[in-house]
Amino acid sequence: MSVLRRWVQKFSPRRRREDIRDRVYEQEKQQQTNDESHQERAKNAGHQEEKLQMLLTLHDLQRTMDPLIAAQVYNNRHSRLCQLPEELLLQILHCLSDDVVSLYCLRRVSRTFRRLINEPDIWKYMSLPLSVRYTCYSEASWRLPGDAREQLEQRLRKDEMCNRCKLYYAIHTDGLVGKTTRASDARCKFSSCISTRSTLYCDACSSHHDVRAFSLSNQAYDKQGRRCLGRQGAVRLCEHVHIPWATIEAHFSYWQQRSPGDWQACLDDFIIECHDPSHDTRCNAEESPTWPQARLETAEDDQNSVVLSLEWKPHSGPDAFTLTPDGRAPVSEVRALFRRYREGPAGILVPSYPSNPLPEMVCFAPTKCSCLSYETEIDKGYVASDPWISFRFFRDERVHYCYSYHRYFRYGSGQKIRMTKHWPRGECNPICLVTSYQQEIPVYRKTDGSGGCGGGGGGEINPTHTWLHAMDPATYPRPTSRHASPLCKDMNCMNYYQRPKSIDCREITV
Repeated sequence: MSVLRRWVQKFSPRRRREDIRDRVYEQEKQQQTNDESHQERAKNAGHQEEKLQMLLTLHDLQRTMDPLIAAQVYNNRHSRLCQLPEELLLQILHCLSDDVVSLYCLRRVSRTFRRLINEPDIWKYMSLPLSVRYTCYSEASWRLPGDAREQLEQRLRKDEMCNRCKLYYAIHTDGLVGKTTRASDARCKFSSCISTRSTLYCDACSSHHDVRAFSLSNQAYDKQGRRCLGRQGAVRLCEHVHIPWATIEAHFSYWQQRSPGDWQACLDDFIIECHDPSHDTRCNAEESPTWPQARLETAEDDQNSVVLSLEWKPHSGPDAFTLTPDGRAPVSEVRALFRRYREGPAGILVPSYPSNPLPEMVCFAPTKCSCLSYETEIDKGYVASDPWISFRFFRDERVHYCYSYHRYFRYGSGQKIRMTKHWPRGECNPICLVTSYQQEIPVYRKTDGSGGCGGGGGGEINPTHTWLHAMDPATYPRPTSRHASPLCKDMNCMNYYQRPKSIDCREITV
């Protein structure tokens, strides 16, 4: 007993000292964590305050000048980065030479960075299959490596998504859940991961599809009369007309029986129009109405592919613009015209995005031509330096003609915008601007031979994978795939549910 008492007297103070030291250490660690959290919150609050101040300043500028000019003025007056000497900016760009994504982003947000990155010493790091001369025309066709493209998508999500969608993608795509499956992912809301892919039989198509191509109610294994999403949804021509797959299938089946092999007659016979008066913008009664149309055509780049072409060609009218003495159209009037178009079929066939609210303006970008008047002087370094700079799109083309390509192609979605013109009052009179909005959806291949008009008889005519992505999301049940974005109804979010997404998955048959 005495031995035990001496042992307790010997070690108890040490144990108490160790306990006290541990508690002090934990308190110091907790205090340090609290301080770091406080600093992080203060830092984030400062960033939010700075961002809010930037938006307010930019909004004030946009009330008195064109948005493009407002951005330029803001950069010149308020951006500390843009106020640095160009020699220092070049050194910064050289330090970023191993970060292609950052160079890509910087090049698209500032005219100064755009010019500097076009310098051969910087451009060589971009490793893109384009020459400097044609970069302003073909940026939509750039291909980034897989890792770089993924990083770019994450940065765009931070800027263009609402807070709810940002949180969703932070967990399911950028976070732990996404990292565990990203390597084997199809990244398509209509297909499963490769490692867990399973199929179900579609009674309507008489074939198997990925389980994600069915609504939840059709995924039961004992389901009778199962129908895939492609046969439930429909593509949208305008705010009044939807086209279901049954319409395409019925047309092909009819011509298969009537005249097998006569593809041209089959395609020419298909036309769907919307005759709502709001769509007719023709300049005079002698012209054909400008109804939105849906036609079946042979693809321009593949004679064996049949596409459903959705198109609308509104006319501005000859008195739409008040031209300047040198033949330029005021940019404010051009923007107002395109905003009106976006209230109709234009906003459906070629939808806008937060980063590009008026895709039509890409056709007249200052880096391409000088056909528009910005009502404020633009620096010479920003306007296209072309030998044909004096020729204008809006003037009599017998005397003045712009050689720039006034068009915009959106990669991965079949969406196109083209600008043409005509003279409803005859030559040497004011022109009418004709804007063509087009969306092409591959629906069949002539070489399949089992359906369509190619003969062979009895073949099923099933929805293509591209058809699934082109359908109006409001016309079919939301897929259960992890890549099916949350049903966002915020029109300012790039994930707005009625805005079709670009196709970013393998071309698979459903």
